[in-house]
Amino acid sequence: MNDTSQNQYDEHGKKHGHWVERHDDGDVWEGQYINGKKLGKWVLKSSDGDMDDGYFEDDKKHGHWVLRSADGDVYKGNFENGKKHGRWVEQNTNGDVREGKYWNGKRYGYWMIRYSKGGVEHKDYGVVYL
Repeated sequence: MNDTSQNQYDEHGKKHGHWVERHDDGDVWEGQYINGKKLGKWVLKSSDGDMDDGYFEDDKKHGHWVLRSADGDVYKGNFENGKKHGRWVEQNTNGDVREGKYWNGKRYGYWMIRYSKGGVEHKDYGVVYL
């Protein structure tokens, strides 16, 4: 039985509605297209076991995302216009946690690193020049 409720095109030939995209490398993307552009909640399941979920606006990552690696690392934060932007928390499988901010896809300012075995480090990424 074919599922005709997904992977549809509108009258102008643009992707529209619910899509499940299976790529040659084994990655699977699932989410909504409106007028040929990704919009709203999307989930990526990579062939190597990574899983990302978050939001698209105007075909670019935008809003809150959670990135999970196959080995257990978890990164949480926001994207703006397809680039990491704002506060991020990044936790490795060993329990180390890095917290800080991105500006237009680049780390900036002070980041705090809390080590699972004890201790805290602050790292200064400086300012971002526009």
